[in-house]
Order: sequence, then structure tokens, then C-alpha cells
Amino acid sequence: MVADPLLTAEFVQALPLFVVSAINCSVDDIIVVSITSSGTSLTKRDDSTSGVIVTLSIPSESVSNLQDQIRSPNSALFSPSNGQLAKLIDTTYPVQQNYAVTSSTSSPVIDPNNQGVNTGPTSAGSPGLSKGAVVGIAVGASTVLYAGLTVAVVRAYRRKKQRQYEQNREQGRMIAQSISAPMMQEPSNQW
Repeated sequence: MVADPLLTAEFVQALPLFVVSAINCSVDDIIVVSITSSGTSLTKRDDSTSGVIVTLSIPSESVSNLQDQIRSPNSALFSPSNGQLAKLIDTTYPVQQNYAVTSSTSSPVIDPNNQGVNTGPTSAGSPGLSKGAVVGIAVGASTVLYAGLTVAVVRAYRRKKQRQYEQNREQGRMIAQSISAPMMQEPSNQW
């Protein structure tokens, strides 16, 4: 599924609606952070089918509720109104709260795709730009510089070609005049 972008996009759109029905929060509070292939087979008979691991961002107060909903086969998560998606859930896989982010500005934000790396502010009032912002500015500036230099070089090349064309044209005109000039100077009454 992860290799098919259309199927993955549909899954990303359907998953928050599916989870909202179970934990009673807003759809805007649920974000699909990542979808990765689990690398293990879902069934023992079919080794070609592997599962996916979905990382969601949900309100921290809803994490235990979601875990309870997943563990209970009679919960709202597994109701018939949720369709076939509930049948794909591995109830033994734990819901973890490792990457919960609080609204406090002093606590760091942990990127779930880069485990163990603190990408948040080191202190609440630290001045300056982040490393990502500096890299982004540098890339943007170098792109503008490259485009400007490319335009300047192309214009200089075109001017040089135009000058060469005009010089060649002038030389051709001079050669034509030098060839036709002696013929025109001979007297025509010599017959």
C-alpha cells in the first residue's frame, strides 16, 4: 500500500474520520504524520502482503482512550458504521505516547521520523534563526544568485553573437563592393 500513492492518499484522508468516531475529538486534531511499511506479513498464508504502521498526532488526553478502543472488539472503533477499515487493525500493536507534544513553549518538539533528536527550542526565549531556516535562506539565495548569473551570461553571449554576425555581414558587404567596384570603373565606350 505504501508504494501506491493514490491508495496511500485515500488512506490518509479516511483515517482521521475513522479515528474521530472512536475518540470524540475534532478531525482537525488528528494528523497522519507518517505511513511506513511494517515489513512483516499480516497472515501466515500470504507472505506477499505486509502491513503498515501509521503514526498519528492526536490530543494527548485521547491516547489512552484510543488504546482502550483498539483493545476492545466491541468498541465504537469496530462498529459496522466504520466499514472494513476496522478489520485491518492489529489489536496487539500498542498505541504509544512517546511523541506527545504539549502546548508549553519550553518543552521540545520531537520529530517522530528522527527519533532522539531535539528539534525544538533550547530555551523559551532563544534568539536567532533555526538551522532549517538558515539552510532554507541559503538555498533560496543561491538559487536567485544562480538564476541572475545565468541571465547575465546568456545576455552577454547573445550580444557577442550579434556583434559577430554584424561584423561578418559588414565584411561580406565590403568584399562584394571590392569585387564589383573594378567592373563598374571600366569605361563602357571601349567597344
